[in-house]
Amino acid sequence: LVAIEGASSYGALLTRMAEDAGFVVCDARPSRRVRSNPKTDQSDAVMAAFMVLGTPIAKLSQPRAGGPRKALSLMVTARREMETRSVAIRNRLNGIVRTTDFGLDTTVKLDIAGIRRFTSPSWIVGDPYEVMARQEVTRLADEYLRLRDLLAENKRNLEQLVTEIAPGLLDMYAVGPVTGAL
Repeated sequence: LVAIEGASSYGALLTRMAEDAGFVVCDARPSRRVRSNPKTDQSDAVMAAFMVLGTPIAKLSQPRAGGPRKALSLMVTARREMETRSVAIRNRLNGIVRTTDFGLDTTVKLDIAGIRRFTSPSWIVGDPYEVMARQEVTRLADEYLRLRDLLAENKRNLEQLVTEIAPGLLDMYAVGPVTGAL
């Protein structure tokens, strides 16, 4: 038995190596109440060992490092980043379109068709300053559309991972790939 503090995070590589070598690995999680002061690596190791000693193996925390769980964690984090960036770009596009005279109807919500229109080369016309502004809008529109495609791919990956990790979860009412991944 090898007890590793942070077996699913900082100790993930060590965990994988120990498991590959045939060891049973548990995630040693010392209670916050029994941590020593001052906190050192040595005192953490001693406390982790005391938490594991005398505990039946079946009751020890099993690490979730590697495999589909690691992939799921990466996909969820990537999705959050892409969603945040996507919303920021869409808000910026709305702001630019409403504050710059491009001859567009700014009383209606900027939809996906409108954003696609910004990627057309024929849209970049006008005096040199307007061309610069339109090029920036085109760059933002391209990035937004690329993020939409990446988010769709991410959702498909999440669906595959959630189905593998928790079969039947996606059959539940109101549980989709993103919610199921969380």
